[in-house]
Amino acid sequence: MNVTIPEGVLYLTAGADCQADRLVYLIVGWGRGREAWLLETAVLHGEPREPKVSEDLAKATIEASWRFPQGGDIRIGRMFCDTGFHWEETLRFCKEHWSGGRMLPCKGLGADKRKTVGGGPIIHSEVRTKRPPYTVVVNIDVNVAKDQIAVMLAKTEPGAGFIHIPSGPGGTPVRGFDQHVIEEFTSESCTVRMVNGFKQYTWHKVAHRSNERLDCLVYALAALIHSRVNLDKLSGPLVEQPAQKEGDSQEAKQTQRPKWGAQTLNVTDPYIQMLQREQQAQRVQQVPNGMRWGAQNRPLE
Repeated sequence: MNVTIPEGVLYLTAGADCQADRLVYLIVGWGRGREAWLLETAVLHGEPREPKVSEDLAKATIEASWRFPQGGDIRIGRMFCDTGFHWEETLRFCKEHWSGGRMLPCKGLGADKRKTVGGGPIIHSEVRTKRPPYTVVVNIDVNVAKDQIAVMLAKTEPGAGFIHIPSGPGGTPVRGFDQHVIEEFTSESCTVRMVNGFKQYTWHKVAHRSNERLDCLVYALAALIHSRVNLDKLSGPLVEQPAQKEGDSQEAKQTQRPKWGAQTLNVTDPYIQMLQREQQAQRVQQVPNGMRWGAQNRPLE
């Protein structure tokens, strides 16, 4: 789909929900104060263990890029895939498309599995599998995540925590968001019960209503938190640097990595590159003009 990135989006995450006969994904753009823009959603029909279905998911999400109106491309920074129905196949798929940690498998923990009464962090734990394919699975406290999403959906004014849902002229569906899809975000209700003297808040699906997009939004929110990107400190969106064409300059050939000896780390993550530039600027400011590193001989007074 040809999606125009709205102004204010700084970072992209995605969530994919695995069902027995289909895959559902949701792409979310995040701005300052965790203001969210729902950008794209779709259903990929077919058994998820089939290579074509999983490859279609990768092409639509982790391998795709979106362009800003003012120029510059942006890719999904982190994506969580649910391991619900096909555990081994999902782990293998995420490992093949790991892409520097941009795609990770996840598992939602309800009140019966998290061993707490809620109110804690969304990222419950990270567990490394003990059998092949060896990878790390992120456990998500879905009830805590849905508590936060419910607060975000209740906001009526754009700003911090507000969720923007796209709509075409006259309310026509656009980018996969029709009336039935939008209703999925409110397809669960919260119940309260006392457990060991504490109130436990648990979300349950309303009968005969699908909640797949709500689960995808939970995974996208958890992916944002897991990435540890501070949206309020970003000076601008994490756009991709344009690829340099072969033979553009002689300097590019001279600065290639050496074949032996110490080598500098080739970091392609735009967020890490931005942090490196900021740290380098701070080091330059801290060193006075004319002063060199190390011991210096000075005349005795």
